Amino acid sequence: MNRKIKKAVIIHQGALGDLINTAPAIQALKDNCELLIGIGSERLKLLEYCGIIDKALVSDAIGFHSLFNENFAPSQNFREIFSNADLAISWLGRGSEIYRKNLKSLAKNIFIFQEQFPPTPGSEHITKILAKPVIDAGIEIKNFLPRLNHPTKIEELGPGYQTLVHPGSGSLKKALPLAKLFELLDLLSEIFPSEKISIITGEVEKKMVFEIVKTCPEKLKPRVQLIQDLPLIKLAEMIAQAKIYIGMDSGPTHLASALGIPTIAIFGPTDPGVWAPPQKWVKVIATKYPCAPCTDNKRRECEDAKCMELINGMEIIKAIQSFKLEPGTEKPA
Repeated sequence: MNRKIKKAVIIHQGALGDLINTAPAIQALKDNCELLIGIGSERLKLLEYCGIIDKALVSDAIGFHSLFNENFAPSQNFREIFSNADLAISWLGRGSEIYRKNLKSLAKNIFIFQEQFPPTPGSEHITKILAKPVIDAGIEIKNFLPRLNHPTKIEELGPGYQTLVHPGSGSLKKALPLAKLFELLDLLSEIFPSEKISIITGEVEKKMVFEIVKTCPEKLKPRVQLIQDLPLIKLAEMIAQAKIYIGMDSGPTHLASALGIPTIAIFGPTDPGVWAPPQKWVKVIATKYPCAPCTDNKRRECEDAKCMELINGMEIIKAIQSFKLEPGTEKPA
């Protein structure tokens, strides 16, 4: 693009992992834009916090749903948000002509994400798929690696949590079975004998937390600590201090890798070629179950869900040991 865009608006309601995988495209837009406003969930405030967008607005607070109304009459609030906007890019509303028409009434140029989502196994990497509407807008994306620059110096955040494990995911079928989790915690306590292992969980892992507390082996209880339901910015601050992060195909795993933390990403039914964080400081452990990876529909219908049971704990430990875990090493400049 030859000229600087004065003002652009992005609309993104996706999950945390999807948002982070869209970050390279949003960053490229920001580099070509004087003012970039985001509309979406509370998660967008993470991009504002990290300086990728100038202002994050929560969609419910501004009555965003009215864009899907046939008799759309933009409020004064809407008119101010989109005032003099050269461009609007949306990862929402691809199937609604009403939404397209109403969005077109607010911005000079609009681009709406049109790709199949979620993509099938064997597709190109998700960062390139999610970048399509930004590319269609004429923005060149030179770097497809998700990167979040934490605005606070790590030493200012206080003492951190050295080893973080996030055993859950938005889908239970992508989560680590409890037996495998306890096996992993046992192995981690052997290689990090002087540290506590921190298990992080969110709202979707409430049932898993109950089972962890109920069935955790006695010998592991002094070695582990549960950290639950942190707000997203606090979660990012905690992850930014970690020495090593171990997680499934989930939003926090993409967050850790984007923050530059040495990351072990564990994959079962989903395709790591599409979904795995692409940074060099990420080691991927993928199941060897015969039918993995599978499509989203097959995963939802699967009654066996055995693929995560084949994850090998020693393979994870070897991946951890392949990192040079001295301060500052294996992290990007």
